[in-house]
Amino acid sequence: MTLPHPSEVAAKIVPLTDPAYQESGRLFVFREDKLKDYRLPE
Repeated sequence: MTLPHPSEVAAKIVPLTDPAYQESGRLFVFREDKLKDYRLPE
């Protein structure tokens, strides 16, 4: 498995920085192209 080109990653990350974006406290999984919930270790 190789790493994706930085432009591919940036194209998915930059929209997450938009002030109008309402999702917070979630983890973006690039390879799955989706946000996931996560729990902090206890």
